[in-house]
Amino acid sequence: MTLPIDMVSDVVCPWCFIGKRRLEKAIALKPDIAVAVRFRPFFLNPWVPRAGMSREEYLTTKFGSPERYRAIAQRVAQAAAAEGLTYVLDGIKRQPNTLDCHRLILWAGEAGSAACMKQRLMDLYFAEGGDLTDREVLVEAAAACGLDGERVRSRLAGDEDVERVEREAIRPRMPASTACPASSSAGSSPCRARSRPSIWRRRSSAPRTSTPSSPRRSDNVGWVDPRESGGRPNGRITRRGVLGLAALDPTGNGDRTSIRSRARARCRRRARCRSARWLQGRSRSLPAVNRAQGRRR
Repeated sequence: MTLPIDMVSDVVCPWCFIGKRRLEKAIALKPDIAVAVRFRPFFLNPWVPRAGMSREEYLTTKFGSPERYRAIAQRVAQAAAAEGLTYVLDGIKRQPNTLDCHRLILWAGEAGSAACMKQRLMDLYFAEGGDLTDREVLVEAAAACGLDGERVRSRLAGDEDVERVEREAIRPRMPASTACPASSSAGSSPCRARSRPSIWRRRSSAPRTSTPSSPRRSDNVGWVDPRESGGRPNGRITRRGVLGLAALDPTGNGDRTSIRSRARARCRRRARCRSARWLQGRSRSLPAVNRAQGRRR
């Protein structure tokens, strides 16, 4: 049985660059588990124009100045070096829009070389300072990963799979996948893909109960995957006072409406208990207050 892992990331995200390497190391720690990594598109900077922009303009717009970025990027460069990667901070000259990069990864996936394509694009950007807005650079990268260069050039010239990539990049594929990079295995709750390999090893070794096809979410219910909590009631309470689904339905098979009703009932009971405790403490303190007022009279 193959364990599917979805990795939501962008080729220009430095932590995605590091997270991919850490994920590969984690997979190597469990050679007895067959794993299929699926790379899902994510736009780190969707506001960058399709033609790209200068790196200096990008850093000024996003961080205030290039110098400010360099001050905070040293830690990222050190983390990349610790994983055996090269991140040349001053080597990047142009900030790309990564739509065409994700199209390439999608097409490479059809030939089973999505991981090679992803890594090659990341190496071009972070280590070699390549211009990912240049289609010839993209064609050469595709050819290096076994794709037909001429076929890729003609596909890039059109709008093939543009809407598909944009739709997949916008659509929330996993609960709480608001950070980049994020990964999920077998429909479980997402884990930051930049997590260290030991964390991924513990997640893959955790006992699994039932496997819901897609964890349920709503705007007022926080889903906590029962496989991450061992089935314990650890759902959180949101501002609207609704418990997480895992607190009341650790198997993930219950009716959503009944679960919400029970969650609200539990919140009301807790509120009544807090009110009762407050009134009890208030009543205990009243005799002492009355005696003190009598002495003053």
